Amino acid sequence: QVSDFDAEFRMAFANRKLAPELETVFFMTAEEHALISSSMVRDAHRWDGDVSKFVPPPVVEALTRKDSAVPS
Repeated sequence: QVSDFDAEFRMAFANRKLAPELETVFFMTAEEHALISSSMVRDAHRWDGDVSKFVPPPVVEALTRKDSAVPS
C-alpha cells in the first residue's frame, strides 16, 4: 500500500540521519501480491480461509501451529 511505502520511506530518512553509513534498500513486490497484507492473511486464516495462495507453505504451517497452541 502507498501508506506502507510512505512510512518506510520516512523511516529510511530517519535511519540515514541516525546511521549515515548504512543504506536502506526497498524491494518492490510482484503485482499479484501488492494488495496482500499480514492483517488480511491473519483475518482470512482466522475465519478458516485458505491463505496458501497468498503466503508460502512455512507461513501457513506457522499459522496452523499458532492456532493449535491457543486453547479454545
